[in-house]
Amino acid sequence: MLSQFSGACLRLLAAFGATAMLLVWAAMAAAPQQSPSNSVTKRVGGSTFTLQLPERGIRIGAANELVLTIVPASQPSIPTTIASVSVLLSMPAMPGMTMSQPTVAAGSSGEYHVSVGFPHAGAYELSIVVKLQDGGPLRASFPLNLAASDTNTAPGMMMSYVAGVSEMQQASGTSWQPALTPMYGAHKMVGKWMVMTHYNVSVNYDQQTGPRGDYQYNSTNWFMMMGDRSVGRDDLQLRTMLSLEPLTVTPRGYPLLFQSGEQYDGKPIVDRQHPHDLFMELASRYTHPIASDSAIFAYAAPSGEPALGPTAFMHRLSAFDMPMAPITHHWMDSTHIDFGVLTVGAWKRSVQVESSYFTGREPGQNRYEIGPIHMDSYSGRLSYNPSSNWSTQVSYGYLHSPEALTPGQDIRRTTASASYVLPERQGGWWAVTVGIGNNSIENTNSTAALIETELNIAQRNSVFARYEYVNKLGEELAIAPAEQGFGIGELTLGYVREITPNRPFQTGIGAAVTLYTHPSSLSALYGSSPMGFWLFVRIRPAPMRM
Repeated sequence: MLSQFSGACLRLLAAFGATAMLLVWAAMAAAPQQSPSNSVTKRVGGSTFTLQLPERGIRIGAANELVLTIVPASQPSIPTTIASVSVLLSMPAMPGMTMSQPTVAAGSSGEYHVSVGFPHAGAYELSIVVKLQDGGPLRASFPLNLAASDTNTAPGMMMSYVAGVSEMQQASGTSWQPALTPMYGAHKMVGKWMVMTHYNVSVNYDQQTGPRGDYQYNSTNWFMMMGDRSVGRDDLQLRTMLSLEPLTVTPRGYPLLFQSGEQYDGKPIVDRQHPHDLFMELASRYTHPIASDSAIFAYAAPSGEPALGPTAFMHRLSAFDMPMAPITHHWMDSTHIDFGVLTVGAWKRSVQVESSYFTGREPGQNRYEIGPIHMDSYSGRLSYNPSSNWSTQVSYGYLHSPEALTPGQDIRRTTASASYVLPERQGGWWAVTVGIGNNSIENTNSTAALIETELNIAQRNSVFARYEYVNKLGEELAIAPAEQGFGIGELTLGYVREITPNRPFQTGIGAAVTLYTHPSSLSALYGSSPMGFWLFVRIRPAPMRM
């Protein structure tokens, strides 16, 4: 009864949120466009900073002359109270990036002329420090989000910006993430193509305790390459993402208590996470801008991800160093590998709407092939990024016969999630994701909730945590009664130390422990206090440098 009520509330909330956001979208589309003001004012502790932008707007790849006016709180006589003014330009999402710094020259009437160049589009921060003759320093920061266009794209620019949305905001499949999410990878121009490579390899020792526990030495990994180029005003992107887990993880997967989903040799996979397929993604995406802040797009993939759920866990910054999958995977983002996906969508400013038509059946145990394509399922997703730090989504999907062992069962899945990213000045970041998912199978509902977070300290130390609660049916745990629900909780805590600083790649040594909770009726099967332990070495690219 409780799971049915929570599922109904979740679907009602998703429907309300989708309707409200569509109305916001319509209102923004119908609203007249006004010219933005070319001055920004900030007040810090009673002092006033006014930044006057050029009349023609900021140009990328050229010198821009900005006028700065400062009125300290203590005295209005600016020339006699200000000893010096310095300005620093940075990109919070890429703290290690080097760029030419602004120059400052004093003008008349207390004005200061700032000459600054922006190498490419992106989210910048202009930090101003004023030293007073008779007091402490004053500080103010101005965020500047620059979008590329036909008139302001710098030659050789290494960041793709299409209709106001950067590649930093694009995540797995067609999902969105916060625009300030740092990118770990390498870029290279090959003719007219911008080629990006990403990878993540974790070599692990995995120990799960209790009667259903096991241990395994394995490697969880993925390798990704994307090619991006302009086609007139449009944008074409080709993607391939591969995993060697069919070779580095046993066919039934690695031990993970209370995990469920898919099958091997005609038996359900329980208490293990299945390996990913060799072809995780083979996809193309074509985007057509219709204004400076809006576009329509199409995504087609023999192997890809439909518009359903949050960004897949391997790509979420909040789960960046976690070598294990969440046990709520099959309530939120398990469709990140589907054989046959077609998605169409559109965005305007901070809102994106998508719809997908795809194959509902999950991959089979042959992990080296692209499975049969039967377009029989559908989904829709509404994403909203209220600021550069946030990304939210609600989605609904109908999955036809996803499990091979229960071909008569269809799933109706509803998800909602929010992600937050805060870059740190020292080069690290803090990321959080919260999510909820509901699976409805015939007259049975089960709900899962997740919160995960990671704090990266100056690209040297990382701590992470994940808490999940899921109502799993006896059928999913291969126990009777099949229709009974069992409330399962898990808490994972971990730490990673980077040992190869200032290299094109990052190598980290880490450890994690997982604590599980379950009803006492499962103690005979799992023990009273089952746990999981992980030791791992992880390698990935360093944060992207321009």
